[in-house]
Amino acid sequence: RILKPSVTNKGADISILNGNWSEVLTALEDSPDIREWVFQRYLPDPLLIDGHKFHLRVYVVCVGAMRVLVCNHILMLLA
Repeated sequence: RILKPSVTNKGADISILNGNWSEVLTALEDSPDIREWVFQRYLPDPLLIDGHKFHLRVYVVCVGAMRVLVCNHILMLLA
């Protein structure tokens, strides 16, 4: 698993973890000034576009317990 701040790029402050929660908590406690994190599975063979890694951001708003609004525009970011 990979744990990384959601607002950085170029591999800054990325931790590679075995996935046990004590490791995750220790990594979070070591950086108390960072408030938003991404915790994801490592993909050894990621899907590429023209040789570049990418990710998609879909913005949603949850209203109450049963209503979810999805923005019509999706943002694609290339690495």
